[in-house]
Order: sequence, then structure tokens, then C-alpha cells
Amino acid sequence: MKLLQVGQDFSIFRLAAQENPLTGPVNYTGFVGQNFTFDCSSPLKNCVGINWYKKTEGRDRDTIFSGNNGIYLRDKYTVGKSTEGCRLTVKNVDFNDKGSVSCEILISHRSFTGTAALIVRSKFRPIILQ
Repeated sequence: MKLLQVGQDFSIFRLAAQENPLTGPVNYTGFVGQNFTFDCSSPLKNCVGINWYKKTEGRDRDTIFSGNNGIYLRDKYTVGKSTEGCRLTVKNVDFNDKGSVSCEILISHRSFTGTAALIVRSKFRPIILQ
């Protein structure tokens, strides 16, 4: 990727033929009740044009956040700028949240995606009685 600074408020970038400009998110394993955070680094270093999706086994992909219009499910998720791109936080995780999350950006009519597993564990550990 080659970044060209055109002005103070405007940059353009050129991608190699197959280069994915997104980095992340990474797999996350945590416990019921926690907040899970995923970062997606983009060449724009913000959430502009970034879409977040959730995929649960056996279901179609659900849109969590649309970077084009800023619409998302605020009760369950927060989305905001991180130091290198866009951050998704899944609040108060439960077993229904397991699956995967993806960030996606559309550049010059090409879609680029980064995907991570969201693994949820119980806070309780089994007790073996003897």
C-alpha cells in the first residue's frame, strides 16, 4: 500500500493488486458478562467506510455497524475510533454472542475483510465431588 498525502485533510492510497489494507481483528476468548473488544486497522485510521458484521453458525451474517451511515445496535455494541482504525466493543457478552465478527471496507469497488472468532466461556467451573 502506498499512501499519498494530498493535503492536510485529504489522503489517497494505492493498493497492490491483492493486498488487504485491513489488519485485524484478532480472535478473542472471554467469559460471560465481560466486554469483548476488537480492533480493525484501516489505511484511513478511523471508522469511515468500515462495516462490522456478526456471523453465528447456521445464520446469515448480521450487520452490527455501517460506517457509511453510522447506524448500529447501540444497546449491545459500541463502535469508535482507535489509534489505528476502528474499534468494536461487544457489551456484556453471553452465549448468544459466540461466532465471529468481521470488519469490512470497500475500496474502488473491491471489498476487503478481516474476521475473528468470538469464543465465550462460562464463568463457572465444574466441581467434581468424590
